[in-house]
Amino acid sequence: MRGGFKRKPQTWLKRYTGSAKAPLHRLRGLCADHVRRETEEAILARAEAVRKASRNLGHTETATTERHHLTPDGR
Repeated sequence: MRGGFKRKPQTWLKRYTGSAKAPLHRLRGLCADHVRRETEEAILARAEAVRKASRNLGHTETATTERHHLTPDGR
């Protein structure tokens, strides 16, 4: 047996991907969907935090808060 696999990866993937014809591609798609959702949620959460901070600091625009109180890379 080459590559160290005792069975085809597609066999055990069926449990997670259902009846997909190409289970490895389906798994990649599921992963991409998950990453997209996580990214969208993080962006929305940051935007909401900036809005709240702007309101609490008395700024009329969120751009003012971002310019003076946040780092460019979002940390």
